[in-house]
Amino acid sequence: MIKRLLSLLLLMVGIAIIVWAFLPNPIPVEIATVTKQDFTEVVEEDGKTRARNVYDVIAPVRGNLQRILFKTGDAVTKDQVVVEIEPQTTQLLDAREKLQLQEAVGTAEAALLRAKILADSADSAYKNATADLKRNQALAKRGFVSKSLLDEKELDVDLKKKNFESAKLNVEAAEHDLQRAKFALTVTERPDAKSSNIITIKSPVSGYIINLFRESAGAIVAG
Repeated sequence: MIKRLLSLLLLMVGIAIIVWAFLPNPIPVEIATVTKQDFTEVVEEDGKTRARNVYDVIAPVRGNLQRILFKTGDAVTKDQVVVEIEPQTTQLLDAREKLQLQEAVGTAEAALLRAKILADSADSAYKNATADLKRNQALAKRGFVSKSLLDEKELDVDLKKKNFESAKLNVEAAEHDLQRAKFALTVTERPDAKSSNIITIKSPVSGYIINLFRESAGAIVAG
């Protein structure tokens, strides 16, 4: 009886040794306490910025430019005064100078007309693209239009919308240029103009100043 128990005990020990030999070795790990926080990823790369609409604000008359209050990068709003000019005492124009100013008015009027035509065309294209998108959205709900085609239609609407918004800004800028040209002709034709009359030059649209052609006060010429 005792011999049988010893044999059984030796058998169990042998099985335990075999099982232990085939057990996988533990893998050392490092543990730490973690907390939930925001993750911020930063990508640094050189690039170029392209302004979609650039407008030049120029002097309509010759005179003395007052102190400049803005610098490159400053934001401006539509109709905000950007510079002030104290015009020189005007004199009667000769025929050539008057013709140049009249031609400038005519050119500005033609530019405004072109801008309005392009804006109307962009408006029609935007409306057509929007209507086309709605039709395709209805078909997509019935499974007749693929998602890729629907994405293309949505992208086309976004593009047409941006073109229309850009065209409207061009109309506003053209209107500003026409007012400036007419103002220059009116001021220079007045023989009784006073040098104390300060002329304010306003921004045609809201945006940012990307370049200053003149950074200090002083005498300037028209244009």
